[in-house]
Amino acid sequence: MKRFAVLLLASAAAFAASAQDPKIVGKLTEVQGLVTVSTGDQLINASEGTPALEGSRIITTAGGEVTIVFDRGCRIRLRTNQSLTVRDTNDCAAILASVQSLGGVPPVVTGAAGSPSGAAVFGGAAAVLLLVSNNNSSSQVSPN
Repeated sequence: MKRFAVLLLASAAAFAASAQDPKIVGKLTEVQGLVTVSTGDQLINASEGTPALEGSRIITTAGGEVTIVFDRGCRIRLRTNQSLTVRDTNDCAAILASVQSLGGVPPVVTGAAGSPSGAAVFGGAAAVLLLVSNNNSSSQVSPN
């Protein structure tokens, strides 16, 4: 009976230890600049071939970029000052949508040539004209 209890406890401990090990769901490629990977209480500098572990957070700093190649076929590119928490999912769009920008200015909508799009420029100009015209019409001078 004691032998069975010891065997049962050893099996439970081994199962618990293996359940805590994060699953490898891909790898990091095209690492440029400083890219860090945070998993649990560990923080490492990424290099070519670093495994992408379920639940880890990949962070790029100024000048850092990396591609995460998931075993399921997704390829996600993190640009400067972005982060991603790695999830094991078939939904590449959901992974892409979970990329976060860290600090800095949010992305600008651009046209094909990389300049602000005509709609954004026109919309901004229209808003300024509307504000100016509202201020002019509300500031009437008394005849006295």
